[in-house]
Amino acid sequence: MNQKSLTSHPAFKVFLAVCIYNFFAYGVIMNTQSTFVTPITTALDFARGDFSISITVRALCGAVGTAFVGRIMPKVKNIRIYFAILSLCFVANFLVQTLFTEIWQFVAIAVFSGLLNGLAVYSTVALILPNWFVRPSRYIGIAMAMSGVGGIIFSPVLGAIFTNFSWKGGFYFEAAMCLVILLPISLFGLRLKPEEIGAQPFASEADLAELEQDQVKAAQKQATAHLGLTLKEAMGQPVFYVSVLYFVSVAFVCGIFAQVTPVLSSKGFDTMVSSSLTSFYNAGMFVGQFFAGFLVRKLKIKNTCFIYLIGLILACIGVITIQSPIVIIFGIIAFLLGCGRIFSTVMGPTITLEAYGQKDYSKIWSTLYPFFIVPSAFVATIMGYVYDFTGSYNGVFYAMIGFIVVLALCVIYITAFSARRKNAMLGNG
Repeated sequence: MNQKSLTSHPAFKVFLAVCIYNFFAYGVIMNTQSTFVTPITTALDFARGDFSISITVRALCGAVGTAFVGRIMPKVKNIRIYFAILSLCFVANFLVQTLFTEIWQFVAIAVFSGLLNGLAVYSTVALILPNWFVRPSRYIGIAMAMSGVGGIIFSPVLGAIFTNFSWKGGFYFEAAMCLVILLPISLFGLRLKPEEIGAQPFASEADLAELEQDQVKAAQKQATAHLGLTLKEAMGQPVFYVSVLYFVSVAFVCGIFAQVTPVLSSKGFDTMVSSSLTSFYNAGMFVGQFFAGFLVRKLKIKNTCFIYLIGLILACIGVITIQSPIVIIFGIIAFLLGCGRIFSTVMGPTITLEAYGQKDYSKIWSTLYPFFIVPSAFVATIMGYVYDFTGSYNGVFYAMIGFIVVLALCVIYITAFSARRKNAMLGNG
């Protein structure tokens, strides 16, 4: 069962391609969307709640795309062409928005934008990397962390563009990034499965040692693909519906990402400072996601989740109680909120794979993930209207604390089910 080093294994090239893709796709397309809210609503005199409807529509349509991508991608003969076409669609999507002057136009294009997000962004890491690594959690964490790095870099860049060239310049910039970066990476770097080139999933010596300790008889996924639950079997278990509750709770805990910059603006920071502070949120995403995979290996899933949940509670309390616009304090708060994104990006696929196994993972994942996307869509609009009617986002953060408690209970239940399933699989009771 000897394996090549990672750098000489085909998985390394795919891993790098996925990291770069996520750096720009999530970093540019997803993690900077909140920076557009204030410049657009100010320039075009839109209410935040009304404009946030476009965010809701985009997220809902993203859920539709995500629901199908787990079934579509495995059937695509050449995912390089698949992602290349979607990259060009993103270019057109951003360019056309520079012509808009009415809310209904942003709402209409959000249908197209959301479908693109679901098909090309939300689940790319979760659906590709588990095929290439026997122990994918650390690689998923690193790849998802790249989205945070992208946000760290591009949030202040967009803030400067908004200040000097208006909000339209931001869309021109994002279109250029899709054309110059995403398109080449899609054409020359991405592959769905190692079997396409006659390779096997990568396993390091440490991975093999852990597998042996766990009494798993084969290191390659082909040998363990029959283990786990089918989608139908999973839906017959109570844990599936606890998983649904997990993703719904994560939606309300992490849904703030679409309104980070407006939340900071509400504390008295101007557009440039708010956009720059959003980088702390994205820095939290990077650090949180980068270390999440390692912490899972060392501390296990439940303990890792609790560490991040404590940070989220502290951040919520900070937003509610601190009213003065102190850059350092709100930088720390934004950082902690960013760390919490691991529950959708890293812990979502990790806990799903842990609970249900590899057998029908893609279908189970693509069935569960919309339960995050759909509610999170409404969070953006709810937050907008809460601010319009109360002049504050505090009510949202009180509710967020409640969902953090629910999320903690879901993690306890799901990890307990996973332990029982593994014991039964290994014949230990």
